[in-house]
Amino acid sequence: VLVPLVSTVRACPYDLIARARLAQESCVNLLNPNLMGQPYSYVELHTSPPVAMHTPWDYGDTAGHLLEALTLLRIMTGTRPDARDEMLLTHLYQHQGEDGLIVVPPTPWTVPQQPTIELEWTQRGALMAWTTRYLAFEDVVALNAAERLVTGLYHTVVWHTDYCWFPASALPQGGWVDRTPPVDRVVDSLIGGQIVFPLVRFAKATNNSYAKRLAHGFIRFIREKSGAFDKQGRLTAKAARYLHSNAGFLLGAMVYGIWTGDE
Repeated sequence: VLVPLVSTVRACPYDLIARARLAQESCVNLLNPNLMGQPYSYVELHTSPPVAMHTPWDYGDTAGHLLEALTLLRIMTGTRPDARDEMLLTHLYQHQGEDGLIVVPPTPWTVPQQPTIELEWTQRGALMAWTTRYLAFEDVVALNAAERLVTGLYHTVVWHTDYCWFPASALPQGGWVDRTPPVDRVVDSLIGGQIVFPLVRFAKATNNSYAKRLAHGFIRFIREKSGAFDKQGRLTAKAARYLHSNAGFLLGAMVYGIWTGDE
């Protein structure tokens, strides 16, 4: 299947449907059938043969990105979701905890001693995927899972008036011991910034009040209190080191502002 597609893309670089079909095959080929469709997050291409590897990002970040991409690619190519889409969906559902948050289990490639709740990219990937599934296919099961995740986030954050924050990027077992806001201690990522755009997107799609209030609370805290921005709105030396963390937050803040008219 792949060789004719590659030839088509080379012959006509602007054939977006051929590119979509090629990307679609790549998405489904990243699933490990021996682990019921768990996706690989990394591929090492410098070895012979190449080696695919599992990581802690398999459970929400990678699975969510792949499922969202696959859903959009199905629309472009006119193909129906099949058992491989279902494997990704099942993988996400199976790792959603009772509180609605995605839980990374103890495995050789994660924290081996205990389950972990990573609050940034893991929850982001799942919420983006489930929102896309709902918008594309009116998938009510995905909608319910997304609502549970948002409710879990709502009850996990620390609130102070209209501001909210995560004290850290991972939730300790038993809940927060230190509820101090992460002011002037942002390192690689803007803590809480990754979830803003998915929350805004879900709130726009469903009018979910929890998602809207969470997005507003995170935006106000990060913009006004975190130390990542100066009074003119410029990034400071205390902003995240990762460009995609800063950019993801700014995208969410801009979409929220355009949607609500909130400057």
